Amino acid sequence: MKAKSEQRTAKAVKQLQKYLERKTLDIGLTLNDYEMTHNDSECTGSKEYNALVAGYFSLRETIEKMNRQLKK
Repeated sequence: MKAKSEQRTAKAVKQLQKYLERKTLDIGLTLNDYEMTHNDSECTGSKEYNALVAGYFSLRETIEKMNRQLKK
């Protein structure tokens, strides 16, 4: 029972890491597209863009924290 729980946890961590990496990549591409089609003033004035930037960096930080925890 204990081993099965550990296996499920390890699998869940791997799945979460893959999901976060994939979503971070998608968001990064979206941000790049927005930056290519809008000037700096439009970017800084967009609530949605700035919210997405904040989310992007939060995801990156989460991924880094998870990786550090797994390396301990």
